Amino acid sequence: MSRGTPGPANPVEKAVDEGFMRSLVERMSAIGSSPLGFRIAGTPEDDEVCALLADTMRSIGLEDVRLEPVPVDGWRFRGASLEAAGAVTPCASFGGSPPTPPGGIEAELVFAGRGSRVELARAGVEGKIVLFDWPGDHFLWPSLTAAEATRAGALAVVCACLPGGRYYQANGALGAFDGNWIGGSIPLATVAGDHALRLIELQRSGPLQARLTLEVQLLPGAIAHNTAGTLPGRQAGPPIVVAGHHDGWFSGSFDDATGVAATLGIAKAMLDTGHIPERPIVFGSHTAEEYGRADSAYDWLIGASWRVNQEHPDWGSSVPFYLNIEGSGMPLPMFIDTPPELRRFCRRVCGSARRDGLLPYAVRYGIPRTGTEQWPYLAAGIPSLNVNTLPRSYWRTEYHTQLDTIDIVSFPDLVRETRLYARFVMAADAAPQELLELPARSTDLRRHSRLDAARAAGFDTDRVEAALTRYELAARNGATWPATRAAFARVARTLESIHARDKQSTLHLQALLDVESLDAALAALERGNLGAAARAAARSGRNRLARHVGREVFELDASRHRPDHPGFGWAANA
Repeated sequence: MSRGTPGPANPVEKAVDEGFMRSLVERMSAIGSSPLGFRIAGTPEDDEVCALLADTMRSIGLEDVRLEPVPVDGWRFRGASLEAAGAVTPCASFGGSPPTPPGGIEAELVFAGRGSRVELARAGVEGKIVLFDWPGDHFLWPSLTAAEATRAGALAVVCACLPGGRYYQANGALGAFDGNWIGGSIPLATVAGDHALRLIELQRSGPLQARLTLEVQLLPGAIAHNTAGTLPGRQAGPPIVVAGHHDGWFSGSFDDATGVAATLGIAKAMLDTGHIPERPIVFGSHTAEEYGRADSAYDWLIGASWRVNQEHPDWGSSVPFYLNIEGSGMPLPMFIDTPPELRRFCRRVCGSARRDGLLPYAVRYGIPRTGTEQWPYLAAGIPSLNVNTLPRSYWRTEYHTQLDTIDIVSFPDLVRETRLYARFVMAADAAPQELLELPARSTDLRRHSRLDAARAAGFDTDRVEAALTRYELAARNGATWPATRAAFARVARTLESIHARDKQSTLHLQALLDVESLDAALAALERGNLGAAARAAARSGRNRLARHVGREVFELDASRHRPDHPGFGWAANA
């Protein structure tokens, strides 16, 4: 079958409505707090998009349509600019940054390289606006530079991803992200990399006066909302859940208006064809995926985490399946993030989809990531998948920029992908007992949990090996669906974890890395090699930050990663 003629296999897939999804993406993309867009949790724009989605759910026939409140710290972007050398350069910002005073901040602009404490000291930033290059390193977040510059006496910082960086590489691309903001820091704006290069050259030729204006509203203690509507099933019970996130930087058309449109596109197709699922299906959207908590190292995934841990705490042990839909609608391979237990289910569904022409560009599998709303569901114990078509080129050029507009969405491909997503949902609904392959987890642990390295480091792994063997035998002997589901929840809650860089990991791996790093550091000290010892110790925990920031900011960062910090949030459940 040709790439241009996908073949849906059932009436629901055939009924996926391109016009409906296009209209919804258009309307969501048009909602914004500034000419650049921005619909962020806890703002009037969040309320507006929630009202739109609730009305849409009712219009297509979903029942029990509701807005579920989520406590957040709102951040409302209104505009930003940098004036220098007679030119006005547009700017954006990161969620959580405070505004400049009315009228802006006027001072000399200086460039401080990557913004480390050494570079800030060398540039002499006291009383100045600091321009720095962020290459996209998730460990050295711009908020750390802002906090360090604050302590050095700077008035504001301007962040750019210069050529070669991980993000914002298109000409004129402005960037936004969650701030991981450190309270009390000076304002942060972002500027396009090509514009930053011009400013760097100007300030090298002599003192460069500049005026930075950043207009944002900080809305602590705001209330945002998740949305939900239900398609009743033949029987009552825990629902299958399908969702994307409705908040977004700039227009957020691809990320993630398309995911919400696909979610409701499935619902509409089921309702239009009279499809009655075996069990209820909740279709909805989350707020605060992008940003929603001030002074927190975990300021994203707020809405999804609240839904599964506070609003519906019973879901962790009962919901049979969650499908998280991220940016979709490109003629590219399908990316599927799956825990080991769901890989066989994915291959079976994707095999049939490939035969029917729904997967003309192949499939690439990955592991669950802390960057998507699959993560809080999985950490709560729910069998979950994340699906998207986010290519590397998109990450480098359009992701979290003003270039993420409806113009980059291929709606024929969104239709094709939504048909695939519907197939996942219908397969899970028809036979939940076929979702999980429990032995796959022990196989994965044997391959990737570095037990050999743990033994070499002095750990007794015999009990772990024996437990894996017992688990494999019990799983292969067959179990009822309730027992299988309960086993998945226990294992996911225990093993799915995050490491020191706040990314996904298995529970013990950070501790193992710390032991290896410190052992190497001690060995280097015994040899009298202080440089090697320092490099080895830097691999432990978050020690690498010590080369970038001073003691005060280092200790602040450490405090924000402790369970007793008020901003620890969803990390407590991971």
